[in-house]
Amino acid sequence: MPTGMSITPEEELVVACADKAMIVIFSPADGQILTSIPLLEPDISRPKHAVVLPSRLLAVSTAGPLHRVWLIRRDGTVKRFYGVRGRATGQPFHPRGLLPFGANQNTVMVCDRGNHRLVAIDFEQSQSEELASDIDGLISLAVDILNRRLYVGQYQGDRSLLIYKF
Repeated sequence: MPTGMSITPEEELVVACADKAMIVIFSPADGQILTSIPLLEPDISRPKHAVVLPSRLLAVSTAGPLHRVWLIRRDGTVKRFYGVRGRATGQPFHPRGLLPFGANQNTVMVCDRGNHRLVAIDFEQSQSEELASDIDGLISLAVDILNRRLYVGQYQGDRSLLIYKF
């Protein structure tokens, strides 16, 4: 079951598959699978979203039992992870949409849905920075580089999706 998609700079389609615990990268031109990356760490279950970072590593958000954001090599092994389930700094709760962020090769912006905040996670420094708070229902992020806009998708209880520009 696909749960999240993103596009690489080379315009490859990256799909997180929750039921198979894997990331699949497709060629958009012909729909062929370029690579399948099984998530080999036993603690990784139900990947929700994945993006390829400038370092070519993948950032993957997962749902329970461990609500974390993982830095994954292309062979499926874990280089690092960030967070433990909770409400404090460094404790993501239902991390969802991911977006490469900033000048660092391994920094990702995360929708920390359960904590109602946007967070930047720097895997190299093993730290996070809260970018915005008090945003209910965060589920997705997109950026318009040409117009320098960040779009944030929010899930509402009535199944509507609100998009905000920053």
